Amino acid sequence: MIQNHKVDTNVRPVIVHYHIFKNAGTTIDGILEKNFGQRLAYLHGERADSTVTNTDLLQFLHTNPKIMAVSSHHLRLPKPQSESFFFFEIIFLRHPLDRLRSTYDFYRRAEIITDPLGVQARQLDLGHFAELLLTRYPHLVNDAQVNCLANAGRYAQAPSDQDLEKAVRVATQAAVPGVTELFDLSMSAAKYCLYPVFGYLDLRYVKQNVSSSRLESLEARLHHMKQACGPSLYDKLLELNTLDLQLIEHTSKEIQRRLRYTPNSGAKMSYKRARDGRDCTFFTRVLSFLRHRVEGDPMEGSD
Repeated sequence: MIQNHKVDTNVRPVIVHYHIFKNAGTTIDGILEKNFGQRLAYLHGERADSTVTNTDLLQFLHTNPKIMAVSSHHLRLPKPQSESFFFFEIIFLRHPLDRLRSTYDFYRRAEIITDPLGVQARQLDLGHFAELLLTRYPHLVNDAQVNCLANAGRYAQAPSDQDLEKAVRVATQAAVPGVTELFDLSMSAAKYCLYPVFGYLDLRYVKQNVSSSRLESLEARLHHMKQACGPSLYDKLLELNTLDLQLIEHTSKEIQRRLRYTPNSGAKMSYKRARDGRDCTFFTRVLSFLRHRVEGDPMEGSD
């Protein structure tokens, strides 16, 4: 007699937040804490420059069966492949120069005496701090987000077009791709994607870890940064982040594509869509401006 055999394999869904420094990660962590409580885990290494490997993540999840969400500064993409887990990665990106300004603001107000960048930020103005990074820390100012997604943050040379292609695939195929300047739209698309597995999630939020002196609009913050750095240094920083800007443009378009398939998102998000749409247009203008500069055809009124 032929016997029937049964197996009971439970594929566990887990949200993984790849917390890229100064990309609204603390706000996202607050959302995860509100929804998952003790089922959220922060997974970090011993040092600031530690790396948490995919093997580390899988071992941690196997030994902590109740965990449904993980956030980490030290995890590196790509996400692990496993028959035991179904991973929903959260990846948020930010305009690279606005991210650089936010990094400076963070170090200025943080009481970190062991980090040389913290010491330098408190001693230097924004322009000289950016110049210091350009000279001594190129991995922090040269398409850092493309490098993070394509090369796990390992910087051996300036990121290439091939790295951009890889980073675009990682970002646009993520369960939750996000752009900080499109935060509300990113959350709207995320809510729709996550519902079939995690049910209703309350994605309302209060902005966390934001400088009190921060200007409201992206365009105003970049204008202030250009004044602080001077046109020559500012244009050099833009040039070094051409790929990051293109990555953000691709990711923004992917978020908007997903929203077209999200029912009932239009009415509630109309005013935010209009506001954020201006930011998307601004990204396009920056890219257009940069292409002219690289080709040696400066635009009128570039100051």
